Amino acid sequence: MVTSSNLSAVSHPACSATTTSFASVRAPLATAFQHRTGVAGFIGKVAFFPAAVIGIDEACTVEVRGKTFALPRFSERLRGAERALVMCRPESLTLLPPGEGILDGRVTTNVYLGHSIESFVSTDMGEILVQVDNPDARRVFGEGEAVSISFIPELTKALPEAEA
Repeated sequence: MVTSSNLSAVSHPACSATTTSFASVRAPLATAFQHRTGVAGFIGKVAFFPAAVIGIDEACTVEVRGKTFALPRFSERLRGAERALVMCRPESLTLLPPGEGILDGRVTTNVYLGHSIESFVSTDMGEILVQVDNPDARRVFGEGEAVSISFIPELTKALPEAEA
């Protein structure tokens, strides 16, 4: 429980104390590439990464910032397309040491939720929310640390760039 005495543990600007016994978390200020059709608001906080479509068979193979991924979930409308957007929800993103992922940034805020941590990462694409599940079993990057963001291909979806 967050109380006024330990509210500093929830220090993101999107958090505000509504009473002395709890805090509410509002949406972060930005996500990478707002989806123009409004899908992002419907499905929650997402990040979109521009990708080149390399090929499609059982999976859609894409290249994102020089790294290749096979995405099992993709829009059938991608067949014949050259460009796509990889849609990533916070729980599909991972944090790695700088230079190991597809996008480098810096952790600005960690919000501890017990079973998970919401890490807000400042990047050249804007602020991206990364959900770190089971933080006791993995490395947690501290506020101010340089990181690199990647994603778990099975938890993403490739969409046609023209529709996004």
